[in-house]
Amino acid sequence: MTEHLTNLKHWSKVARRQPRYTWLLRAELASYFIRSNDVVCDLGAGGQGIRSLLPESVEYIPVDCVREHENTFVVDFNKEFALPDRPFNVILCLGLLPYLDDLQGFFENLSAQQSGKFILFSSGFAKDGQTNRRVKNEFNSVEEGLEFFSRYVENLTTVAQIHKERQRFLFSGTLGTSGNNVAPITKRSLSELVNSNENNRRRRFSRTPMAKRFRFFY
Repeated sequence: MTEHLTNLKHWSKVARRQPRYTWLLRAELASYFIRSNDVVCDLGAGGQGIRSLLPESVEYIPVDCVREHENTFVVDFNKEFALPDRPFNVILCLGLLPYLDDLQGFFENLSAQQSGKFILFSSGFAKDGQTNRRVKNEFNSVEEGLEFFSRYVENLTTVAQIHKERQRFLFSGTLGTSGNNVAPITKRSLSELVNSNENNRRRRFSRTPMAKRFRFFY
């Protein structure tokens, strides 16, 4: 089995620079699921684009393979699985999963150790069966991905297609291994998505860029 090494030099550069516009849009969408009293553990935090989008009362715990920002918990998930020894109730994996060598092992550990916690994560799916070679673990189809994630995430829900051309989606659910409960993928409007969360009614939402780039489900 070939051992893959995490390119720490590359990820240091990523963590230091301004996040891409599309990454910020993804972070903005995820931020509307965070309540004012949540404690968020951001796995693969990078440039921490979501941090400034969260309510000031939210405690934020960044986790990354490099320490370019203060208070970052450093771990390379391609070498070991470890999480901060601090309480948190929300886990983010926004852009992390495609770069993991052992996605199954990662989710087995995460779901077993953090069962019952809310998770928001993004993942890509190959279009027309052509896997993107730039990443390590894209699935051949959305159906294949849903079947995999439902082993480790209860009430798995497709929130939005966040990249139309590259078949990338944002999902939500609760970590756990007791069921394969996948909510059906049905399209709904952006206003419905925003207004369904009590917290969202009191916060601004940049509808124009979101509506143009994302397809919303739920």
